[in-house]
Amino acid sequence: MQLCAAPLSTRPVVSLLPMATPPRMVELLCRGCGKSHWEIDHDYRGAELLGEKELSYSQRTYHCPNCQCTRMGYLVLQKSPRMFFLQPHSLFPMDRAEFEHWVTVLKQNFPGHPMMNDLNKTWYPNGGSGRLRSHGAQLLRQLLRLTRVKVSKIR
Repeated sequence: MQLCAAPLSTRPVVSLLPMATPPRMVELLCRGCGKSHWEIDHDYRGAELLGEKELSYSQRTYHCPNCQCTRMGYLVLQKSPRMFFLQPHSLFPMDRAEFEHWVTVLKQNFPGHPMMNDLNKTWYPNGGSGRLRSHGAQLLRQLLRLTRVKVSKIR
């Protein structure tokens, strides 16, 4: 029989605190059973803004669905990109292949996630080159506006 740090009923509920970073999928390795599972959490939860200590992933308490124990000390194996749930995003674009990989992970581990309802409607990869491309396009538009103004003044 394996002892757990806390019963399932005391499992913490992750909520969006003020100024938290965007949520992301995190694959965690349980130190008790050695198996991994996925959670959706924030790198920074904003606890310091509420006068509490900000906890690293290994200091946070999670419930392992494999061994049914709630404990701290998980090892992070991998994380989805920070802006995965914020797509389409002009500053942090994702190409279609990367986006589809993480959508597959989401479907496998969180099949009822509400973002799945928005897939390919309002939630899709940007696929651009991010800030540099949009900044370049903005500069080009400004240059064209200035050129048009100068040309019209010359005539």
